[in-house]
Amino acid sequence: MNETGFSKLVKTSDSNKAIRLTGPQKAAILFAELGKAVTDQMTASFTTKQLHVLRNTMKNLGPINVKTEIAVLEQALSYGTKNGLWDINSAIKTDVARRSTTLRSAASSNPSAMAGLISSWLDTAENNEDKSDKDNPEE
Repeated sequence: MNETGFSKLVKTSDSNKAIRLTGPQKAAILFAELGKAVTDQMTASFTTKQLHVLRNTMKNLGPINVKTEIAVLEQALSYGTKNGLWDINSAIKTDVARRSTTLRSAASSNPSAMAGLISSWLDTAENNEDKSDKDNPEE
């Protein structure tokens, strides 16, 4: 489930404009969007390091505009549908509130699948750290 590359372009639905987000930023936006009731079901699926990255990213994220939030929701919905984790492709074409509600429902019914997606985004930070450690070994 891991995505390649640390920083990904996320295209918004209403334009060709792309937004550059790291995996942890996407994970933080999605995690916040799902809400506490849903995310509490997923917490045990994350490593301590992933939770640390998630918590720090959420703390430092700052305000997110609606287009960015929509783009992350669309990517999560599309990923889950494409990988057979949930069948909610029609929700991608609906309004933001419906996408969010549908995604929360999918996460509630299959928290491990949603945790897997979020973990893959979080792991991009870990993979980037590992790569930079190899590029700059301590002497």
